[in-house]
Amino acid sequence: MTIVDLVAGVAPKVTQSEIARDAEGDAELAELVAAAMAEHLTEEEQASVGTMASAMTLGESGRYVAQKIAEAAGADIGFIGHTSLGAGFPASEISLFDYNSVLRFEGKIVTAEVDAATLEEILDRVNQDGDLPLEARTGDFLYAAPEGLADKASYILAGNDWSFINQKNYFGREDLVFTEIEGLMLKPMVLETLK
Repeated sequence: MTIVDLVAGVAPKVTQSEIARDAEGDAELAELVAAAMAEHLTEEEQASVGTMASAMTLGESGRYVAQKIAEAAGADIGFIGHTSLGAGFPASEISLFDYNSVLRFEGKIVTAEVDAATLEEILDRVNQDGDLPLEARTGDFLYAAPEGLADKASYILAGNDWSFINQKNYFGREDLVFTEIEGLMLKPMVLETLK
């Protein structure tokens, strides 16, 4: 969490605090949220659909989903637009409600082939969830897990169709030719990895 104190004529005071993912929340607010969820969520929404060994940040969840897209598509690297995710995966049991709050939108999985230079340009725009200068931020961006990529002349990219349809915003280009993988849908595919 970052707090910036702004006072006219005085240099801004910046304070940063790391918040533990498993920290206790406000008890009164937690009771209010639990009561509202019990009243409004259906049994199906409250039921467990899978588990996660430990909690993930939003960025970690995005990279996890991108990696699972690549694996399911048989691609070298996977991508997912940041707007497709709303929260990080919680630890332990994940309800359908939790799952839908992490992976907000459905989509088809598509692939495209690019050369090494094009992939390098694309990778310069991914994972903007960290400490990045303002001038390096693009607005819309992709999550990806590029670690361990083999040195090749060309690469198969995979991702959710929304990101490829809107490639100018996400990939920073308009020349990617993509092909849908018949029958492979984002939300059911990722859900299977949690079971």
